[in-house]
Amino acid sequence: MDRLNVMSEKWDYMIILDACRYDYFERVYDKYVHGKLEKRISAGSSTNEWRNKSFPGFYDDVVYISANPQFSATSKIYGFCAGDHFHKVHQIWESDWNYEKATVLPAVLTEAAVRIISNAGGKRAIVHYLQPHAPYLVLNARTRGFAKYLVADRDSVANAVEDTNLQKVLDEIEEFKRVNPVKRVLFKGLTQLLKAGNLSGNRPEWTLRRLLRMPPEAPMEAALRHCDPQGLREAYKANLEMVLAQAAELLNHLSGRIVITSDHGELLGEKKCYSHPSGSLNPVLIEVPWLVVEKERPHIEPQPQAAAAIVGEESPCQDGDTEAVEREELAAKLRALGYYD
Repeated sequence: MDRLNVMSEKWDYMIILDACRYDYFERVYDKYVHGKLEKRISAGSSTNEWRNKSFPGFYDDVVYISANPQFSATSKIYGFCAGDHFHKVHQIWESDWNYEKATVLPAVLTEAAVRIISNAGGKRAIVHYLQPHAPYLVLNARTRGFAKYLVADRDSVANAVEDTNLQKVLDEIEEFKRVNPVKRVLFKGLTQLLKAGNLSGNRPEWTLRRLLRMPPEAPMEAALRHCDPQGLREAYKANLEMVLAQAAELLNHLSGRIVITSDHGELLGEKKCYSHPSGSLNPVLIEVPWLVVEKERPHIEPQPQAAAAIVGEESPCQDGDTEAVEREELAAKLRALGYYD
């Protein structure tokens, strides 16, 4: 089966459910939405791989409404600036980030998308939800202590957003290194040993961090400290059903040809493997749903656009300090979602 090229397909609106596996989607989708479901092979096994391969050009007829901070109007994230590829990028991750939950709640994105689409002047739209991607909202109260994730690689943080001056984020990492020098050396050596021997799936560092009482690197890792793999899968399914309910609500406001799909799948403990590394050919990671919903086109009056909804627009009066703060915020949000692994 050929890799999916989303821009060569016919659609008026595309709804992205981040990290949505085909098998989980197939089990539950018809409780919320109805349409023609197909299995497709994604262009990548991670968001940035899928994004870079799916959107190589400039698409002036498309607005991108994103809860995922990998789509930035002004900053290059792993070398990709979404503002260079779409008519407009609406950064809901910037305007409506929930700091307590460390994500954008699906209902918030739905509300923003309805408002933006009604004023989009007939442009096609991609609406990118973060769920079912972690953090898992049913576990959020138990993992709240891990809302601030730390990584030990200064360069990966800076390089992801192509900025070496993210001092707030980088200083936190340097402080972590100073406080834990022995653990850091032990962790690095043991991680290399376990990976070389393929002894602990694809995430031996998660086990080691827990044993060494180091903070988790990503929200899925934090979740596994509070539940077993079966509990993790149940939390993932709950995230999926929550976002499907919101996709159904969004469909009430759309017409034409609407597609619900995903950028990639998610490993949830198969052969002790987790998350969604780039470059994988694992069917769990590259098999994604492609659900087509056809709706007639009623006349829709434009809705008033609140000031808070005008996201993704850059102020010509931003000074250097303001820009630095915004880039640090972007880095922190990406880090909270585990994108620096």
